[in-house]
Amino acid sequence: MWNDILENRINMVVVKDLSRFGREHIETDAYIQKIFPSLSVRFVAVLDSYDSLLAKEEERSLLIPIKNFINDHYARDISIKIRSSQEVMRKEGICVAAYVPYGYQKRQGKLYPDLESAIVVRLIFLLKLEGKNSDEIAKWLNLWGISSPAEFRREKGNFYYTGFQQQEIAKWTKETVYRILHNRVYIGILEQGKRMRISYKVQKVISVPKENWSVIKGTHLPIISEKEYQLAEQISFLDMRRSPKEESIYLLSGFVFCRNCKKIMVRRTGRSKNKKKNYYLCSSYNKGKGCTRHTISEILLLQIIWEIIQFNKDWNEVAQKNNMWKNRRKGNCIWNIFIQKNIEKIEKYRKRIKQIKVDWEKGILTQEEYKQYQMVYQKEQERLEQAILFCEQEKEKREEERKCSKITLERLLIVWLLKRIEIYEEKKIKIWFSFQIDR
Repeated sequence: MWNDILENRINMVVVKDLSRFGREHIETDAYIQKIFPSLSVRFVAVLDSYDSLLAKEEERSLLIPIKNFINDHYARDISIKIRSSQEVMRKEGICVAAYVPYGYQKRQGKLYPDLESAIVVRLIFLLKLEGKNSDEIAKWLNLWGISSPAEFRREKGNFYYTGFQQQEIAKWTKETVYRILHNRVYIGILEQGKRMRISYKVQKVISVPKENWSVIKGTHLPIISEKEYQLAEQISFLDMRRSPKEESIYLLSGFVFCRNCKKIMVRRTGRSKNKKKNYYLCSSYNKGKGCTRHTISEILLLQIIWEIIQFNKDWNEVAQKNNMWKNRRKGNCIWNIFIQKNIEKIEKYRKRIKQIKVDWEKGILTQEEYKQYQMVYQKEQERLEQAILFCEQEKEKREEERKCSKITLERLLIVWLLKRIEIYEEKKIKIWFSFQIDR
């Protein structure tokens, strides 16, 4: 409208009342009393019975500024009341956010787990505990054809905009995964009031100091246990490096430390009698920064750990108490869900391809537009067909794990049971477990 006014296409502006034109009284007065008259634009506010062409001077200079000031004050009053009521609702554990966290749905201000997306949240934490970083998790979620939080909301019919999105079809990113892994809403803690607008006149949003957040515990059912969340947090601080040739992380990565310099031990591969031998070495010594070798064989270290936990009556009870193994094995059925969802998405794109062809034949779309849409839909269809294959492969892999009833040392068990290992120079070892060890 403003561009049309400047190009002399519009010479009159009609509004229902003054508040519909603007509530910031200084700016509104400037338009009505200076800008519009200088551009020869007539201004009419119907319910306020104001017409700039017929208005008297006292209306322009007195009545209009007073009404604009009242409208401005009303907007300020409403803003204060809304903020106050939201603060009360936050303290009562009511979710006031426009968009609920991924994995949940909202009914009457309360959060409830959304079964379809909650299983993805559980999968993300499981992959983290198995040793994958945020970038790897995002890559696999995209390969499996799992909809990102933004796309999931759109599929549910909710208009959703995020400033983080960089592509037309939003994909999983390491930032998205990181935010999920560090969001305490998944353990039943509702954190609100993290950001706020500067004022009712300024749309800019600023971050609120953490000590001023509204934090309420036990407001909703958790998706992740507190133990799993703490482990995921703990893993974030571990050294998770591995050889570029390795697909999975080493069993003890991030857990083995030198007793003397307290630095992380690095894994090295050597040869003994023409056989490969993996061992751990002090990283300070390896870099030539002092200390000593503190070398220990990886196999010997794993044997010691296994002997300790295998004959301890508490370790199996701890694993079962936290429901780790049960949840992990039952989780294999989720691949059938992902496969079925991908089949439904493929069918949706097939229908779209048929529809755009009809639109092209009717002249609704140009040939160039038709080809562009067709290329995008076919590409997505091919990606989802490939995703089904990846899901089937992962399902078979985890099915083999499920059939292996004997529990052996693997990365998830190591993460669940260990806290830290320190190696002395004289071959002594000190191990911290996450449960009580019988002496």
